[in-house]
Amino acid sequence: MPLIPDNPLIATVDADGRLVLPAEVATRLGLRPGTSVLLDQEQNSYRVRRPIEQLAKVYIEPTSRCNLTCRTCIRNAWEEPQGDMTEATFAHLLEGLSAFDPLPTILFGGFGEPLAHPSIVEMVARMRWLGAAKIELITNGCLLSEETSCRLVEAGLDVLWVSLDGIRPDSYNDVRLGAMLPQVLENLRGFSEVRRRLCGTSPLPELGIAFVAMKRNIADLPSLLRIGRDLGACRFNISNVIPYTEDMASEILYQDSLEIAPFPALWHRPLRLPPMDVTDTTRRPLWAAIYGRHQGTLIGADVSGITRCCPFVEAGSVSISWQGNASPCQALVHAHDEFLSQRKRRVDRHVVGNLNDQGLANIWFDRDYMAFRSRVQNFDFAPCIACGGCTMSDGNHEDCEDDLFPRCGACLWSHGLIRCP
Repeated sequence: MPLIPDNPLIATVDADGRLVLPAEVATRLGLRPGTSVLLDQEQNSYRVRRPIEQLAKVYIEPTSRCNLTCRTCIRNAWEEPQGDMTEATFAHLLEGLSAFDPLPTILFGGFGEPLAHPSIVEMVARMRWLGAAKIELITNGCLLSEETSCRLVEAGLDVLWVSLDGIRPDSYNDVRLGAMLPQVLENLRGFSEVRRRLCGTSPLPELGIAFVAMKRNIADLPSLLRIGRDLGACRFNISNVIPYTEDMASEILYQDSLEIAPFPALWHRPLRLPPMDVTDTTRRPLWAAIYGRHQGTLIGADVSGITRCCPFVEAGSVSISWQGNASPCQALVHAHDEFLSQRKRRVDRHVVGNLNDQGLANIWFDRDYMAFRSRVQNFDFAPCIACGGCTMSDGNHEDCEDDLFPRCGACLWSHGLIRCP
């Protein structure tokens, strides 16, 4: 029998035929009187999209400095200054967040090592005092001493994400140059012990493991999941690698996926398959059927890889750089080079405002920025990833449909290839 939650969420229909959602659902989606939302029609249901007015998550880059030199890092493809978020910028951020009700989730991360910021624990504590919905932080784990673990737990951190791109010393150090895997694992054991000691039977923060998959480390994934669970991890985020360099372009595991049509042909209905075991007998036919330019489901889940939606806009998020620049997503925080189908393309950053000049609410509700989020939610961009046949995909300023910057048709995140916590 299917499991039924103790307190299932139930919507009702009022006398005028309007659907009334539970208050907690309306609050979580930021639904207020007069709010308009998009509805996606599915086989036997409709899906409610998050309204573009709701700010639900803020990615904060406390610093762009890092103690490691990783092969996969964006620093290998940019020429930007490095630095730490100042107290004044962080104060502007806190002031701006206080205008939102409810407050969004906060994730300290970006493209630096958050624990390298001298005030990172105080930042977490001040976000907790402000009343953030949830506070998360992602680290490479090298600076996670027992003292830092204690202070993060006491500051009120909800989730600690640790990047582990290998579980064997040779594969780990091959990616994260300048790091020692045994020390990181020892730090994680110490963290798990600290949270058990301080929090009892319901340890917080939760521990999550982030893994960037590529040819040189994918064989480590099963062992990483096992060791992660042994360390107390209850969350796992698996992403492909973003090829910022030509060397990393040869490491991707999704070359065939780049050729998948980004949306089903108008004359093809989605292909729906019943449950099947994925074996040596079925693997190749299933791949050809589902990934061969058909949008398909297996066991009721979409496994075609066809998404064409922005995970950041769908999550109601904004990204704040260490300088206070606000960008629509992590991909547009810093200008950089990356490779698509072995061709270098230039991604220029897109800044919609700076916290040192204007409040966060003014930035978020700016007419042009809201129009951009609406355009991204509709994903009004050319299918550059599947096409990849012209030089327009070598940058993010134009495509064959428009030249309204930025263009997102070649974004790896929008096709589900790249994922972050």
